[in-house]
Parts: sequence; structure tokens; C-alpha cells
Amino acid sequence: MIGNSKHNFLLLKYVLNLSPENRSSMKTLKHLSPLLLIVLIYSCKKAANDNSSIKPNLGDTSATIAAANTCSAKLSDVDTVQLFPADNSWNQDVSTATVDPNSSKIIALISTAHLKADFGSGLWDGAPIGIPYDVVCGSQPKVTVKFRANAYDGNYGSESDKGPYPIPANAPIEGNGQGDSHVIVIDKDNKMLYELYNASLNSGQWEASSGAIFNLNSDALRHANWTSADAAGPAYFPRPGAL
Repeated sequence: MIGNSKHNFLLLKYVLNLSPENRSSMKTLKHLSPLLLIVLIYSCKKAANDNSSIKPNLGDTSATIAAANTCSAKLSDVDTVQLFPADNSWNQDVSTATVDPNSSKIIALISTAHLKADFGSGLWDGAPIGIPYDVVCGSQPKVTVKFRANAYDGNYGSESDKGPYPIPANAPIEGNGQGDSHVIVIDKDNKMLYELYNASLNSGQWEASSGAIFNLNSDALRHANWTSADAAGPAYFPRPGAL
């Protein structure tokens, strides 16, 4: 399921690799002539190699080529997911908290500054407003993300969680690949949050400048001073108005 201010639902069929049963069936070929046996073995190997070059191996914990979303997750699934434990800072009621001494100055600065409307619907500079997100099941195949630099920004792989990441090949990219190009995925079954910054999908390989993984069941922090998809360290998804 892909969610944004306008929620769309996409489900593509995941294609399987050549089955082990097909390969093991060659054991029954002992009665064939040597020449025919060589031809059949070559054909089977070629088919297996052709398949493995474009599809993930389901026996691996991760793969390079991204698969489409493998389940029909619904928006309501993520609505019921607790975004971090109840005692987490994101879930605190601040309506009665002490007002910051600089509150009036901050509000005054905001009122005079130029703000980007990074919420709602419509377009900004020709790209959709807001950051879309994708919801997947725990069965979504995980893929390796290549951390790299490009013309937009540098490589922060040394401050990124290595993964792998359960990001479908059809996951939406913020701004259709313009600007910060965030990709956000929530695993609704395992309550995990995956976020990429400056992401792109090239020949089935997800690439990004940085990536961060958050356990929504835990208050545990990532490494101190590490960047994240929002560059400050915290998760993007729980932020009001960010999505």
C-alpha cells in the first residue's frame, strides 16, 4: 500500500526464481544418451542463470534487485501502529508544558520567514507536496541499499544503518525524484520504520545518500551524531505535517 495525501493502492505480482525441484529433476536423465544429457544440462543452467540475474533469491536474507510490494497492506494498518512506546518523546502531551523563554521570538521569526508548505495536497515547483510513504508486510523481501554520492548531495553511508531494507520496487519517491527524494517504508507486522534520503532506483537497485532504521517498539537511540533522512538524527515519519 502506498500512502500520501491521496492514498493509492498498488499490488504487483512477485516473480519467483527457478524452483529447486526443476533442477533436481535432472537426476532422472541417467538413461539418456550423453549428448542429449549435455544439451539438457546446458539448457537448465542457462535458464537458471537468466532468472537469477533479474530476480531476488528467496533463500537469501537480502537481494540487490527490488521486488514489488508483496501484500495488500491497507492505510488502516499503519493507523493502528504505535509510533514508538507511549513514554517516548514523540508521544508526550506538551499542552501543559512550560512555555520556552524564546517562544515569542521564535513565533515572530516564523511569521516573517518564507516557509515551504510541506504538507497537504497539490504541487510545489511542479512536484507533489509532502513526503509519501509505503506500507509493507513482514514478508516483503529485503534488499541491499547502495549508499552513494550524486550531483544533489554526498555519501553518508558511514552514518547509515546498513539494512537490508524491505523497500518495494514501486515505492514512491518524494517529489518524483526531485529535491530531497525521501523514501519511507513501514513494516506493519514487525513495527519497523525504514527511511532513505536522496534516493533513486537504478536498474532495480535502490541507491541513497543515507538510510535510517527505527524500531517502533523501542526507545533505543541510533548512534550519537549520526545523520538520518531529515539530517538531524530523528525519524521523519512521526513528525506532524511532514508527510
